[in-house]
Amino acid sequence: MRLIPYFKKKYKTTISKEIIFQRLEKMISHPDWNLSVDKVINNRILEGELDSSSFKLVRGRYALTYGSTSLLPLMLGKIVYDHKNSQTIITIVIRPSLIGIVVLSLVYCLLIYLLFQGISIKDMGIVFFSVLFFSVTYGSLMTKYNKEQKKYLELLETEILM
Repeated sequence: MRLIPYFKKKYKTTISKEIIFQRLEKMISHPDWNLSVDKVINNRILEGELDSSSFKLVRGRYALTYGSTSLLPLMLGKIVYDHKNSQTIITIVIRPSLIGIVVLSLVYCLLIYLLFQGISIKDMGIVFFSVLFFSVTYGSLMTKYNKEQKKYLELLETEILM
């Protein structure tokens, strides 16, 4: 179980870059605000974007929170073909969006300020609120992150790199 919502891993495979992108393309839907028949019929649980050498994927309904402050875990990947060793190298990073983490960090700074203010004026209500709010939000973020990280890795290892 991770304490920081960040994971990086490198995979080496003999599967070609094109085949990996074909497998990814079959599994993802492009982000939109609609629940399409294609998404339902094909059980596409991933939304994301692909380009020539990278991808950005998210599980669930990312389109509803496609703004940059979302705290849903993203899987970002780069795919490079190593001609020297005749293998494809996939580097993935699983993390929430950076702007979402910055916004949450600002909220946590405010909570720390409130906590110290509560301690200095001996107001246990403020102290309790600060600790409770931090615990609930951080616990929720990390529970979701750890669960999604397992699912991303399982998906990548069983469906894409099989």
